Amino acid sequence: MRRILAIALVVFAAASLSAGQNRGSRSAQGGNVEQGIRQLENERREALLHNDAAYFERVLAEDYMGTNQAGQVSNKAQTVANTRSGNPHFDSLSYNDLNVRIYGNTAVVSGRATIKGQDNGQDISGQARFLRVYVKRQGRWQLVAFSTTRMAQQ
Repeated sequence: MRRILAIALVVFAAASLSAGQNRGSRSAQGGNVEQGIRQLENERREALLHNDAAYFERVLAEDYMGTNQAGQVSNKAQTVANTRSGNPHFDSLSYNDLNVRIYGNTAVVSGRATIKGQDNGQDISGQARFLRVYVKRQGRWQLVAFSTTRMAQQ
């Protein structure tokens, strides 16, 4: 009877240890995914500052939809074309309060942007809140949705 109890305890301890290792590896994978999404966000900021349309061609999904501060909606083709034409134009752009949440093959990014720039000749400088949704398709992360809202001036 003691032998059975000892074996049961060993099996239970091994199972607990194994479960802890699995949780740890999932957490590490989640951290790597979050780091990858943060990298895409840094690349996006650089692409906006340098009118890098190739970034948007690579990262935007074919069914992408973005909504700007004025409530105007654009798809992938329009976003790439606007970037090539230098519109909007950013003199500076920084992200604060960046929050990345991973839900399986979906990542939701929210944060605050400090902007200095123009869109169609209109000043868009100030602060805005944004929300972006990435989906992992065919082994790579694609941006499927974007929305931004101007913050009231303090």
